[in-house]
Amino acid sequence: NGTSPPFVTLGRTQLSWLDATLAKHADAPYVLVFSHHVLPGTVSGTTGPDAARFYDQDFVDEDELLTILGAHANVVFFSGHTHWDLNRQDWAARKIVQGGDPRGFHVFNTGMIETLYGPDGKGGEKPLDPAASQGLRVLLGADGRLTVESHDFTRGKIIRSLEL
Repeated sequence: NGTSPPFVTLGRTQLSWLDATLAKHADAPYVLVFSHHVLPGTVSGTTGPDAARFYDQDFVDEDELLTILGAHANVVFFSGHTHWDLNRQDWAARKIVQGGDPRGFHVFNTGMIETLYGPDGKGGEKPLDPAASQGLRVLLGADGRLTVESHDFTRGKIIRSLEL
């Protein structure tokens, strides 16, 4: 849609497919959903006093998407786009959608391969480290538990880990 939000239109066909697919897998322990774009009020860059105002609405049909995702507590949603630091406390969150499952669903910031960003203190963002490289590793244990690890690839270390 251009260089300012909203960026993405999913449309009725894709939203219907997502709704049907999530319903089909309602009994699965986890359903991983990947999106380049972010959901509002979820992860780094989209929430709190440091939120960058231009991440308020990445999806044209955001309300419909949130309604579908919010009905499924087994959804694990991964989003990029912001390039915000995985060292931040808000790298992962639970999103609760009004009228949806009260447990909410998990949302993760996927990090970046190049150019780390963070808040500029004025409702925007600024580059912090062009040499930084961060990302996630998703592990399924023998016990069926899902663990998401954030990694600093430049330093070769795990930043943090969250078991679902």
